[in-house]
Amino acid sequence: MANKKDQIVEDLLTRIFRGEISSRQSLVEQRLADDLGVSRTMIREALIVLEATGIVKRIKNVGAFVHVPSLRETQELVELRAALEGVAASWACSQVSPEVLQGLEDLAGQADETISNKSMSAGIVDSEMAFHGMLVDAARNAHLGKTVRRCIGMLALGRFHYDVSTLYAVRNGEESYENIAHLDIVRAVREGDRNKAELITREHILCGKERIVTPPQEK
Repeated sequence: MANKKDQIVEDLLTRIFRGEISSRQSLVEQRLADDLGVSRTMIREALIVLEATGIVKRIKNVGAFVHVPSLRETQELVELRAALEGVAASWACSQVSPEVLQGLEDLAGQADETISNKSMSAGIVDSEMAFHGMLVDAARNAHLGKTVRRCIGMLALGRFHYDVSTLYAVRNGEESYENIAHLDIVRAVREGDRNKAELITREHILCGKERIVTPPQEK
């Protein structure tokens, strides 16, 4: 029963983080139960779990909704992600396989090439997420990986209201993207320098925190 509930929680998280469940959409238990082919009781239990994590917010006499992080919460999530991924990079130094290291280097090269071509498209965000996902997996700690992914998922919710794309934008007209440090991270992991890998990874993520902007007024 516990495994089934965990699976329902993960299914709901996937739908939320992909934007399939809107932040403005009421989480109707019966509708979700029908969609997932499970009982309403199991949906209710899963929503309680998500409410405890802060991903779902219940409003009395109104219903349950996806919680969209405020600007301050978004900044705090960036700080948390930076700390956790810094640890992941440090741990990866002692156990990363040659195959994964090569994969990280390939992804870092893709981002570098995109930057050189001055093409700030969805491609660079995709490369960024793929790189960091592989880096976290290289730490070989399932609990750390799950926590980081939920953190990134919450940040993805913020994209609907905050311009998180500024994390990847040019600063003050400079031609370089100072927040892209993938190649330096790979180099530190390859050298087994745990302190350097952690520091570079944390700085890489943190540098964009203050550049998240407030949303435009809704029309």
